[in-house]
Amino acid sequence: MRCPALNKPTDPDAAVRAYYDQNTAHFSRLGSSAKVRSIHRALWPPGVSTRDQALNVSNELVLQALLPLASAPGAAACRLVDLGCGLGGTLFFVLEHFPGAVHGVGLTLSPVQARLAREYLDGYAGKISAVILTANYLAPPLAPGLDAAYEIEAFTHASDPSKFFAETARHLRLGGRLVMVDDFLADARPPADLNHRQWLHAYRRGWRVPSLHTLDWVRAEAHNHGLALVQEYSLSPWLHYRTLPGRITNWVLRVGFDLSINDPIWPSMLGSLALQHCLQAGLVEYRLLVFEKQA
Repeated sequence: MRCPALNKPTDPDAAVRAYYDQNTAHFSRLGSSAKVRSIHRALWPPGVSTRDQALNVSNELVLQALLPLASAPGAAACRLVDLGCGLGGTLFFVLEHFPGAVHGVGLTLSPVQARLAREYLDGYAGKISAVILTANYLAPPLAPGLDAAYEIEAFTHASDPSKFFAETARHLRLGGRLVMVDDFLADARPPADLNHRQWLHAYRRGWRVPSLHTLDWVRAEAHNHGLALVQEYSLSPWLHYRTLPGRITNWVLRVGFDLSINDPIWPSMLGSLALQHCLQAGLVEYRLLVFEKQA
């Protein structure tokens, strides 16, 4: 009698891992710079005039949100984690500019990103204290008692968003902070407009973002895990948009995913095009959220 084949367990994060393994070189070349080494979006508030400055704005925002930890009474060496560190650009920026003793850990699903981030870290020659791990932030290989955690455009990749908050809260000490810079749905209801629904679908598909939630959902889920919102504001006005006319975009998206283009960057480009329209139409908001662990 032949035994039935056992179903192999599936890895819900495999698609995100492959996405970054295959595309990080493209992202680094097209969307970053050798100096900044971040692969998140550029922001252009008043006074910012160069791309390097624009790429560093979100890094500076994260740093500013963490500064109260340095001035807390009896503060010792700060321990922080970058949840989805990419090439390590934000982590290295924060560690360079944090006023006081600090040790950082960068987590990334992608072995390619981890290798490149370690190579960049070697260039600091011991000037900062950091380690880069190939690991999932839903099961971080870290001891509890962290002072801070942050993510930039990584939460939307979470295969289990509730677990993201549960694990982050479990690893933070009382008074510790979680900083999020990410996309959030403006409305939980599906858009009435067909074009809007297509844009959201293309963004989710092209960028591998299963965890696109409303701000209300995120605030409530964080609160359920003892994380109180202490700061929030919109970053969408500081984005620069490059879009095609809506009619052309709809045709590109309709045809693009079916084309036999053997390049892993192609779906990401389609997702980026769709996201631009989602942001301009107000379907998606790019925001900064700062939470503090209070229970």
